Amino acid sequence: MNKDIYAEDITLSELREVADSMGLKELKSFTTKQSLITVIELLKEKKDESEKLKEVVEVVEIAEKTETAVEPNEPNVIVAHTSKKEIMRLRLEGQPKKTLFLPLEGKEIEGEVAYDKKKKQWQVVSGTCESCIINGFVTYVPKGKYWEVPEQVFEVFKESQTSTQRAGQEMLMNRINPETGTPVSERL
Repeated sequence: MNKDIYAEDITLSELREVADSMGLKELKSFTTKQSLITVIELLKEKKDESEKLKEVVEVVEIAEKTETAVEPNEPNVIVAHTSKKEIMRLRLEGQPKKTLFLPLEGKEIEGEVAYDKKKKQWQVVSGTCESCIINGFVTYVPKGKYWEVPEQVFEVFKESQTSTQRAGQEMLMNRINPETGTPVSERL
């Protein structure tokens, strides 16, 4: 097909034919001309970067789900009405899940959370919960029960617990003094 992909009169079907001629049958599911144009243009520039292509396709798919536009010159920048919070929500939904357990402390009550599909956000129903905020999207994790969370949320809690444990090590009596190499308790 010799038609310019930027021509105003080009149809979605014609753009799909261009994508198909480039060996990209999976792009036939795209529903907007701008999305297809962005990916086709990138492929013309960088044919060997398959990882980059996967990332671009992911961004374009997110843009289509949220009915926004993708900047043609910078496909990793989603413009219009999509917020970082919405993009993060979609990415977290697509991640593998891991089981997390946060123990209760003292007189805390087992937590309960629910996902409000209308508002597209987690809410605390009752009890004690911990929160994790990534790019504005809040995930609540109830304490006192096993809970499935996206991998990235799991890593945030894991790092938090590791940091807390390390900080506590510096206060122990049997810690090693870095200057002398002997336990601090021997000096007392």
